[in-house]
Amino acid sequence: MREPRTEIVEPDDYQTSLRACGIELLLTCAGRLTAGLTRIELCRLRLLCAQESMARVAYLKLAPALAFVTFPAEGDPGMTWAGVSLRPGDIVFHCLGEQMYQRTTGGCRWGAISLVPSDLVAHGRAIAEQDLVPPPDGRVIRAPPSAARWLKRLHKKVCRLAETKPDFIVHPEVARALEQELIHALVTCLVRGEVVGKAPAQRRHARIMTRFAELLTSDPASPMPMPELCRALGVSERGFRMCCVEFLGMSPNLYLRLRRLHAARAELRYADPETSCVAEIARRHGFSQVGRFATAYRRLFGEKPSESLRHHIARPRRRHSAEFA
Repeated sequence: MREPRTEIVEPDDYQTSLRACGIELLLTCAGRLTAGLTRIELCRLRLLCAQESMARVAYLKLAPALAFVTFPAEGDPGMTWAGVSLRPGDIVFHCLGEQMYQRTTGGCRWGAISLVPSDLVAHGRAIAEQDLVPPPDGRVIRAPPSAARWLKRLHKKVCRLAETKPDFIVHPEVARALEQELIHALVTCLVRGEVVGKAPAQRRHARIMTRFAELLTSDPASPMPMPELCRALGVSERGFRMCCVEFLGMSPNLYLRLRRLHAARAELRYADPETSCVAEIARRHGFSQVGRFATAYRRLFGEKPSESLRHHIARPRRRHSAEFA
């Protein structure tokens, strides 16, 4: 078992850490993000615990080799997954390699647990005499309140121990006991929970939004005009706006504008101020009027573009990760 790691990071570092886990994060309101991230690897389970101070939209691209569940922390809902508003006690049981939007309406804490699918099957048989396999499509499991509280409190306890007593949690007997209890709680939630069904329209909207994310990834620097984008997605402009409000909490134009602002900020913070200028970077990200760009930028990030450029950050070596949590 590797030693647990705890990270309290700046906004850009937090987003970089999540990106290594297959999660693209986009802040959706003005302000300064404070965030904490704890990642733990036990013998069979990988845990992630995140705490964020602001509303955001995330796009998850989960590793296909692992089975995942994600959930808001106990007593802290305010999270929407694939257009479904999660209630206290809800757990998302993801399909293998799932790609989907997740958003929050404000600051929140959320967690994830992942393990090899064959281990999940073996534990399901041993504890509940059932074969537990990742579903063909991600689904919300509404676990009994007592079981959901058990799982989330255990998850919080393990993450807190990693933060405060790292030497204690890496002790083999302690780690084994905590992991076995977590596995028991997880299997109980998945076996005894009620599957929250999706309407056919929700499933169709989910496919549209996944395709939308794929199109953005394929050519992020040159987004399609809205009519062309809707034709590629096979949906009317009105229908696409409805999907974006359902999944992203905003119109597609606002979402695309926020993406461009965040992309511009990332370039400004890593650009060399001796050889780069704000106007050039703004135009490269689709902002033809530099004054309006600067106003929108300052309103969202709380600083001028020139200030971001002056706070030059040495670009880290790119690392690719095939595992989440």
